[in-house]
Amino acid sequence: MRQCLVILIFLIVSDVLGQTPLNRHNRLTKDEFTELRKSKDQFLPTDIKNDTLVIVKYSPSHLGQLQTKARNTEFASNGEDTTGYTDEKLLGPKQAERGRLAMKKMSGNFPADQAKAFKKKGIMSIIVDEAALMTTDKYQNKYWLTTVYLCDQDGFKGPWVTTITNRIYDPRTGKYFETFLPMNYELIDLVD
Repeated sequence: MRQCLVILIFLIVSDVLGQTPLNRHNRLTKDEFTELRKSKDQFLPTDIKNDTLVIVKYSPSHLGQLQTKARNTEFASNGEDTTGYTDEKLLGPKQAERGRLAMKKMSGNFPADQAKAFKKKGIMSIIVDEAALMTTDKYQNKYWLTTVYLCDQDGFKGPWVTTITNRIYDPRTGKYFETFLPMNYELIDLVD
């Protein structure tokens, strides 16, 4: 029992220490962001400009699942029982349908917007459907830009905010770089 407790404490502390202190799901001041930029190698590979970045294009249903998972995880962390939660039950049928339409639009627009932003920073990219990434080894030697949803809830049964962000994945090593959390900046803002 004591060994399990020691191991658990070690894992919690090592996970906390592995996070960049200013990387939080909140708004950062300009000075805080300038300080966070000093740790950009936690978010971006140092050689990101040397090759083509693969921007993962998710299906609308997968984007919806990512969003729902982030929301339910945050709700559960605030003590809510999310068993049986569906978009229809939580938001109502009309709002759930609007959400599905938004995911369909985002599925195409978000990767295209990311590609344009990276091109402006001198990083070449290609957009690859997530299904293609799983069925071929063609892109295993390139960094992938993945999509992550974050959710913050203001206490039990309080309002929530869901945001979309990115993180880099290196399929060669199986390493995920740190997820970029600030709400008023984007991962691309770390690129010089």
